[in-house]
Amino acid sequence: MATQFSKMSENAIPKEGEYAGFVEIEGDRYLPLVRADMHEQIRKFVVRDDDVYIVTYSKAGTHWMAEIVKTILANGDYEKAERMFGIHLKPLEYINTMIELEKKPRDKQRVIVTHIQEELLPKAAFNGKAKIVFVVRNPKDTVVSYFHFAKTFRHSEEFETWEKFLQCFTSENMPGRSWFNFNLNYWKHRNEKNFYLTTYEDMKLNIRSIIEELAVFLGHPTSIDTLEKLVNIADFSTMKKKYDGKLPKNSVPDKVREAIPFYLLRKGSHWMAEIVKSILANGDYEKAERIFGIHLIPLEYLDIINKCEQTSRDHQRVIVTHIHEELLPKAALNGKAKIVFLVRNPKDSAVSYFHFAQPFRHSEEFETWDNFLRCFMSENMPGRSWFNFNLNYWKHRNENNFYFTTYEDMKLNIRSVIDELATFLGQPTSTETLDKLVNIADFSRMKNKFDGKLPKNSVPDKIREAIPFKLLRKGQVGDWKNQFTVAQNEAFDKLYEEKMKESSLKDHIKFEI
Repeated sequence: MATQFSKMSENAIPKEGEYAGFVEIEGDRYLPLVRADMHEQIRKFVVRDDDVYIVTYSKAGTHWMAEIVKTILANGDYEKAERMFGIHLKPLEYINTMIELEKKPRDKQRVIVTHIQEELLPKAAFNGKAKIVFVVRNPKDTVVSYFHFAKTFRHSEEFETWEKFLQCFTSENMPGRSWFNFNLNYWKHRNEKNFYLTTYEDMKLNIRSIIEELAVFLGHPTSIDTLEKLVNIADFSTMKKKYDGKLPKNSVPDKVREAIPFYLLRKGSHWMAEIVKSILANGDYEKAERIFGIHLIPLEYLDIINKCEQTSRDHQRVIVTHIHEELLPKAALNGKAKIVFLVRNPKDSAVSYFHFAQPFRHSEEFETWDNFLRCFMSENMPGRSWFNFNLNYWKHRNENNFYFTTYEDMKLNIRSVIDELATFLGQPTSTETLDKLVNIADFSRMKNKFDGKLPKNSVPDKIREAIPFKLLRKGQVGDWKNQFTVAQNEAFDKLYEEKMKESSLKDHIKFEI
């Protein structure tokens, strides 16, 4: 008898105080992304001789191993591997995965990832020519990783706090079986010829050796050149870049996953976008939203470039972006298009960005303020460092189609900035229209629009209610003083002086007003 979930299937994470619940099948509990008839379908699933199964307990290196296996089978060609097997592999037990796998032509090899317990994996996978790659991670790190991964989705009250989660994890009532039950049952197959066992810790210790062994096991022994490629592809920092920035594929329904922003830089982009749109609509805010849209999504996200290209040639476009200067099309800098460039002081930028990024758990580097600040100050910051990004754009400050201002100047005198900006955009305003624009640009009004949820009408209401999305936080200049320690401030000031000593941009940056 199966009890199917309801809330998660509606493409939303449940509201605070509600839970998605688990799927219960024949006495076992599963996370709410498996089919209610999963057991029945697995028993019918036909194993093929060239199948490769990657079996792990949740949060034990599944996707890391999947990338390695796919690329070995494609002889070190990563792009070919993605064409052959797909970009992100969905676990066998999830929703429509079995249907998709069964549709794959017989002459096309399959790489299949799964977290199902040993008794459910088709017997033909153990007894035939298919191969099984089994990865184990130590239970203490597994439980910590699993907890941080799962708590966003409100599966159950049992997952709400660390104490409750640990209690569940160490019990036999853990969804997907306990770590002990799961791993000890697969351990029985360790000496079978088609079963390859390794650990997450050994992969971290010596990935080269693991890849070499695995390639032989899979019937694809590698040359030295191919092995070098594979080691580079399997580098953990490369994997983190691929899987960070969005919730992992299959962790939530696709609509929820696509709704979550990706490295949105915190410097007033949306505030400025509202002003520019309204200027171009002559102070008519509703008309501005009809012409340009309610919420502008950065150019670099998903299919935004396609959407921009589909805009009629006779319709003006307002485009927001956080891409670095080298990537912005040269025609934007050299032609008749106009660029509005906004800079915010780096200390407030760092604090605002940290608080915005917290719910999304992009990376361990973003987990604590100390870690985040260290990353923010480095050249390894996603989207480039504040210094690299702004100093490269600063080179264009004297060009006729380039308007520069700062977040702090907008806070000090928004009327003056709007007046200048309107002239720059070829839309000089009357006093009456300027008054309207100043009212529209009022920061407290902007906060009411971007109210801690995804913009209204941008996604279904249930998704909007589920996901924290605070684009505008306090908006204060000097709020960094409440976050930086004395030591952090001294270290940042030293870096700031070093990076900015030869740039006149330094004269425009205000850390307090």
